[in-house]
Amino acid sequence: MSLGPQKGRTAAGRLDGPDVFVSRHRQAPVGRALDVGLGTSPDTTVAFARALRARWPEVAVVGLDNVPARVDAARGLAPGVQFVCEDLFAAPTGTGFDVVRAINVLRSFPPATARAGRAQLWARLRPRGWLLEGSTDKGGDCGALYIVPKDAPARESRLLLFCDERRGFAPRMFRGVLPQDLARGGPIPWLAGWFADWQQAFDDGADADARGFGPTGARLIDRRGDTRAVDLRPWGGGLAVAVPEGAPPIDGVR
Repeated sequence: MSLGPQKGRTAAGRLDGPDVFVSRHRQAPVGRALDVGLGTSPDTTVAFARALRARWPEVAVVGLDNVPARVDAARGLAPGVQFVCEDLFAAPTGTGFDVVRAINVLRSFPPATARAGRAQLWARLRPRGWLLEGSTDKGGDCGALYIVPKDAPARESRLLLFCDERRGFAPRMFRGVLPQDLARGGPIPWLAGWFADWQQAFDDGADADARGFGPTGARLIDRRGDTRAVDLRPWGGGLAVAVPEGAPPIDGVR
């Protein structure tokens, strides 16, 4: 399967917060990790490997792309990181990965193709492995990253929002980076309608914490004035975590 035109890119260092979050909060060990889609630079794959190795020094990281020139340019840049050129969703590189990450990849395809690709990425994971699916805006300054555990209830999934913390968090910044097929009939149904409620609460000023986050994060108020069962919690470094209320920890992520 060939990768279509990229709809986003990742600014230098913008994934540092999500990478560190994953490496700190996943309790199960990571022995193998796959990063799908190098884009125009392998820098984010190298940084991903660095963050994982801070916690798991022996982790084997594979960077995958279907453009030979990108893979050739990446080889040799990071000791211990294997760069492979092959179909993004076929599995010659094997299965049994503890973490599979795809940033600005699935959103480049039509919804039906993206769903099929996501299923193939899930097939590469070990039980309880993490699929990290994300996308950024065109400038690469803000984005969203979903943590979806394999073979786990939807309420154990999490959504990370990241941006330049000097800009603060506003719903309009994330309008184009939240793949709706994950919520509507997809693996994270608790997200369905959540973004619209956040937008409305922010615009109406119904929830003061939604503008700058209070000490315990933002409890979003929906259009009916009811408390919606999703909390948006600040984590620092331009990162916030959306968590369904009362959900159990996901390998340490609350």
